Amino acid sequence: GCPSARNRAFSFPMQPILATQAISTSMGAIGLWVNGTAVYNWSDAQSYNRGNVWFNTALTFEVYDMDICPGHAAQGDYHHHSFPDCIASLLGDNGQSDSPVYGFAADGFPIYGPWESAGVLAQSGWRTRDYDTAGSLTWCGTAHVRNCLLRNPLDPTQGTVPASQVGPRTDVNLTTMSGNVISATSGIYLQDYWYDRSCSTCLDEHNGHDLHDGRGYHYHTTVRTNPSGGRPIPVFPYIVGPTYAGQLQPSVTYTPTPTETASAPTVTASPTLTATPTNTGTATATPSPSPVPPELVVGHVLWQGPAAQPSSAQQLPLTLTLKAVSTGSETNYPAQTTDASGFFTVSLSGLAPDLYNWRVKGPRYLANAGSIDLAGTSAVQADMGTMRAGDANNDNVTNATDFNIVKNTFGRSPGDPGYDSRADFNNDSLVNSADFVLMKANFGTAGARPLNPAGAGR
Repeated sequence: GCPSARNRAFSFPMQPILATQAISTSMGAIGLWVNGTAVYNWSDAQSYNRGNVWFNTALTFEVYDMDICPGHAAQGDYHHHSFPDCIASLLGDNGQSDSPVYGFAADGFPIYGPWESAGVLAQSGWRTRDYDTAGSLTWCGTAHVRNCLLRNPLDPTQGTVPASQVGPRTDVNLTTMSGNVISATSGIYLQDYWYDRSCSTCLDEHNGHDLHDGRGYHYHTTVRTNPSGGRPIPVFPYIVGPTYAGQLQPSVTYTPTPTETASAPTVTASPTLTATPTNTGTATATPSPSPVPPELVVGHVLWQGPAAQPSSAQQLPLTLTLKAVSTGSETNYPAQTTDASGFFTVSLSGLAPDLYNWRVKGPRYLANAGSIDLAGTSAVQADMGTMRAGDANNDNVTNATDFNIVKNTFGRSPGDPGYDSRADFNNDSLVNSADFVLMKANFGTAGARPLNPAGAGR
């Protein structure tokens, strides 16, 4: 799509703090460059055949959709997924010295350009899996076949688990949503990567480090030299990720409110599943003095439309589904309400340690999905991204049906005949042009599909 002019409010911690639990980067802006352009993560928000197992890397599936910077717009929001040539030119960064600060990530830590020093590039520690060589540490047992996931991408020696969906072979071609043909070689999906801890000179798994040179912890955009002499070639995870190094909101105390803690989830498990709760004592989800009880997921969403967090307008209902990758066991939690800062908590009691796919859905909002590692942890934080508004009839698609709901109640507020709260996307008790604009921005789009492909549309 085409970029549109916009005003943006983005809050950064003044004193960044390293996180005690990994927090995944999410959809939408995860930071800003120094000129105000949005920084996005590695993902294009899509997965192979919408199966929520093999998640696309934007630099592969959208490579032909980028401009010369390279960047593009999503719903009017112009952004970069990787090293921004135009920011490098703006800052005069040509590799003849160490790179300056290009921007800041949402956790407050700075993002530097790709050069550590004159002619020396910062090196990513992420490697692509070898699906093709017999006996490879990361293959799936048959050459070119993608049917297994690494049990722990930070330690491939832990082996693999069967994937709930078979991905494309590495020796075939795929057609992107834009109609472009790409090779399905290793590296096109998040699940194609593992982190090499043996590389002592590499950046950490968050794509950053602290060299104790006075700059403190910082990220780098990562690239490699183009052998043809052209622009540098982006290297995964490109900027930040797959997880942040820092705490997103160090000033927030992640202490669950009793009314927000889900209980008695509905669990659909395979007959062979043995659910063994892990309890390793009291874990602290942030540097805050207030402890987080063990066996919790502390989730965070940003509701598109309502007043900026913290605000009572951001206190909205959602549902959460967790599905174990190795067993297919699915846990559906009862609906609960986020707090004024977009946080909610759920109990992990009864869940076996595993890699889980998650999905969140709120009435009037399109669903988001991602993955989270619950192996060996007692409290986990998960940033689940921006919940996109416009789904008035809660069918996970924004289309003409939603438009008609808005149209029929336009200009009305509670107490007026014909008022329909489903069209109040910004939660201000009035259906007006602001709600129409929100719906228009997401018109024609769908949310993440249910984790169970046979499930209902919502």
